[in-house]
Amino acid sequence: YVSAAAAAFPYVSATGLGAAVCIRDSTTLRFGQCGADDNYYPARLAFSPPFEPESWKQNIDWITVGDSSRQITGIGSVGDNLLIFKEDGLYRVIGEYPNFQVVQADDTCVLWGGDNIVSGDSACYAWGQKGIYKITLNSVEIISQDIQTEVDRIIKTGDSKAAYVIAHRGRSVIEFWYNDPLLTQWSLKEHANAAFVYDGVGW
Repeated sequence: YVSAAAAAFPYVSATGLGAAVCIRDSTTLRFGQCGADDNYYPARLAFSPPFEPESWKQNIDWITVGDSSRQITGIGSVGDNLLIFKEDGLYRVIGEYPNFQVVQADDTCVLWGGDNIVSGDSACYAWGQKGIYKITLNSVEIISQDIQTEVDRIIKTGDSKAAYVIAHRGRSVIEFWYNDPLLTQWSLKEHANAAFVYDGVGW
């Protein structure tokens, strides 16, 4: 696990609190070194035992999410669902430790950038390659139809590394920050310089 960072999310089950972990190499930014060996597993997610959230390195509890050859690109959550974003779509991990189940939620929801996920009060929001998604316990939908022309322009011409998402909990306000190439004369290309703001109803 040298030169690697862990993307860890807590989970709660009847057996207690634990952590779900996926490794991202800080040099290549690839997720997937989850296992007893040093092999690369792009679709693997490891779990710590309940009440031992830091024991995932030694733990052999892991699951493969979706196509084993397709990369995990991000992790989020909504309610008791762990959301796994991959190159082949969005998956939900549900159930109780250690008997988790993987269900594909949407095969078109692919992230535009790895930091473009945030959990709000009752939904998870993500900036995907086809638009901005709202993910609840029961649905996956694109909510950017009213600004789709601008969103498509930013996806096509902007830098996903400069984008990020902020949730204002309790106010149902989500900010989608990005770098607009048309405004780069006033800011650095790698910095966000504009935002779409969603208030739970519209933009």
